[in-house]
Amino acid sequence: MTKTPPPPELPHPRRPYALYSIAGVFIVIVAVLVALQQQRALILSDVRAYVGGEGLYSKAQKRAVIQLLLYARDHSEARLAEFDRALKVPLGDRDARLELLRPEPDIGRAAAAFVRGHNHPADAERMARFFLRFQDVIFFAEAIRVWTDADREIEELRAIGAELRRLVAGGKVTQPALEGLLSRLAAADERLTILEEEFSSTMSDGARFLLTVTENLLLALAAVLLGLGWMYSMRVNREARRAEATLRDSEERYRGLSGHLERRVLARTGELERSNRELESFNYSVSHDLRTPLGVIACFATLLRTDFAASLPAPARDYLDHIERNAALMTRLIDNLLEFSRIGGATIVRGHVNMQSLVEGVARELQPADGEGDARPHLVVGELPPAVGDAALLRQVWQNLIGNALKFSAKSAAPRIEVGHGESADGAAYFVRDNGAGFDMRHAGKLFGIFERLHAPAEYEGTGIGLAIAKRVVELHGGRIWAESAPGLGATFWFRLSA
Repeated sequence: MTKTPPPPELPHPRRPYALYSIAGVFIVIVAVLVALQQQRALILSDVRAYVGGEGLYSKAQKRAVIQLLLYARDHSEARLAEFDRALKVPLGDRDARLELLRPEPDIGRAAAAFVRGHNHPADAERMARFFLRFQDVIFFAEAIRVWTDADREIEELRAIGAELRRLVAGGKVTQPALEGLLSRLAAADERLTILEEEFSSTMSDGARFLLTVTENLLLALAAVLLGLGWMYSMRVNREARRAEATLRDSEERYRGLSGHLERRVLARTGELERSNRELESFNYSVSHDLRTPLGVIACFATLLRTDFAASLPAPARDYLDHIERNAALMTRLIDNLLEFSRIGGATIVRGHVNMQSLVEGVARELQPADGEGDARPHLVVGELPPAVGDAALLRQVWQNLIGNALKFSAKSAAPRIEVGHGESADGAAYFVRDNGAGFDMRHAGKLFGIFERLHAPAEYEGTGIGLAIAKRVVELHGGRIWAESAPGLGATFWFRLSA
């Protein structure tokens, strides 16, 4: 049998300083590519926060106009109070803008003002930093100008409200004066609608501009990366030619694998970019194409019910009530969908969370004020250990789980909800237990799906998104959520976070 000769000894390699330098530049460029991709994701998230804030601004402004129209008709001070309350949203955003335009802005005060404008606390500080970072970019400078013009129109609404209040208080409401004020109100509302749409459009154009710039940088760096890869492969080829043919065959296989992986990375990057664009388009559509028609429907239904109540037959009043209830339900559904989408791209701000005080605060907020004796829900909060996570997001988990328990135990003779921490089949975890309707464990797989409901809407109200939001937040924390129940014997929802 012929003995296979050993492979020839490879020549002594040259000093690899050039290879080290190429590899160092290669690593730096990869790090820059990762940083740019992260910045693209943060920019898109911040623009979504501003577009969502504009939706809240628009909704509050429309509500203020409706309340002022109703006040002009019935002179109810409650309408005027609702008008003032609605304007707190755009006024909070105005205060944030003015603080950020100061020579030495305070980011904390600006973030607090954004929260007063009903923006999510987790987004407020990032919105302030985004403003300072991009305020001189042409698109965002234009958006700030539009925002400033809109705030002037908000001041016009306040002035109209003050003048109408003086006329009513002095008993000097004449038809010509009232028509003049209502004409000013309609004109201001129309201008605000145009400005709000222009703001969102400009922010979207600015986001596309920044994404295009970063995309071009990514392509340029990718080209440099490919060039360096080519230089590196050429040097490796020169070294490989001094070795045996088997070494050259191995190198060819390596090249094929490298090219395949590179194509997979490029394809995945394209998929992520398309997903981001689709998500941005979805948020914009929900904020404008759905909210505005709903607001108009609800407004006219309210006007019909209040202005023509005496002349409407009872079935017509029932129809209007039905329209208003379903418009409100649809608005809540849109808000929940936006919240579900926002949480999916949220950046977790981890910190020490006092679960005890957090849950006790949620329990005080959700505890019903009505009910007597056994009919009043008995909510017991046991000892809860602290956790590490995002307090604002974990608060949403508790709100959904405790609210769910209150809802499904409301029909019990003596409703009882228990919140605590203990040992489950999966280890130590937090739990919320109730003695409500319960459910069949055969359907447990559907429980945390979006729009999935195990009970008819006529039995228990809701949008079917709360538990899906809770599941997404827990999974963002690296944890798991599950439920145990039986029909008529209540339910226990468990969740645990990553260690």
